[in-house]
Amino acid sequence: MFGSNLMEASKLFVFPAESLEQIQIGIQEHTWAVPTSSDSSAEARFLRSQEMPIFSRAVIFCTSEKIFTVPFRVRSIPQNRFQSGLWSGTYRFPFAIYPLGDTSKFIDSETAGDNWAFYRNLHIPTALDDFIPSPISSEDWKVILKDLGSVTDNFPEPRIAEPSATATP
Repeated sequence: MFGSNLMEASKLFVFPAESLEQIQIGIQEHTWAVPTSSDSSAEARFLRSQEMPIFSRAVIFCTSEKIFTVPFRVRSIPQNRFQSGLWSGTYRFPFAIYPLGDTSKFIDSETAGDNWAFYRNLHIPTALDDFIPSPISSEDWKVILKDLGSVTDNFPEPRIAEPSATATP
């Protein structure tokens, strides 16, 4: 139901981006963050972000182009602070990433829906419901890397780490 092999279930985080330029900056800086929101939702978003383990699998969905691009692994726990000066505008809960591709490889949402058996189970976030994972299998992750990746994924399985932790492969 959730992918090709439930015994090897994993989680995939999908993060929205407003533009390809925003994605390219994130890749260059090895950093990602989410859009700011009202203070009333900030605490819940931060608490969800702390449940995202180091080495989590993730992919970016460009909302302006309606494409999936740039798979990556999470290298640090999101910080409870604002991030400005990197992108146009202010973002929140920045964390370190290790990109496994770039924007030259992408798949549009319609093609992903036709080709990715796990697509119907993906949570594609809006501005306020980020840090919610979708179940995928190891084989599903291999499909994402085949379609979008350009770097070998040598990372271990995701693990919970101390809030100040940063990891390398």
